[in-house]
Amino acid sequence: MEKGREKAGVSLNFLQGFTLMEIIVGAIILISIFGSLLASFVSLEKYNARARRRLVAINLARSFLGNLTNEVNEERWNNVTSWLYPGSHLNVINVTVDGILYRGNLTVENVSGQDYRRVVLNITYSSIEIEP
Repeated sequence: MEKGREKAGVSLNFLQGFTLMEIIVGAIILISIFGSLLASFVSLEKYNARARRRLVAINLARSFLGNLTNEVNEERWNNVTSWLYPGSHLNVINVTVDGILYRGNLTVENVSGQDYRRVVLNITYSSIEIEP
């Protein structure tokens, strides 16, 4: 009979529950895991926002340079009103998309000894959204 009581005593001690220290350590572990997951999601959102801004800038550049194909013929190259006239053309792109301002500057240079011109389109945008 004494053997049974000993067993019952051990099982009762087992069923009493967790100590305060165990609860605190478990809570700290869970908070650490959830905190790191939250930090991961925040950094992924920042990365995605930066990628979206870059993609918009790339598409604006592609659209503008695609429109230059209409001007790529010998008659319009030396026209002062053409985008292909040598020099700097400021603010050729000035667009706000999703609250972000995109500005594009174009530089056109003659290439010595060649029949073509070098075209450089530089698009800048803010990393902070602008209120409309």
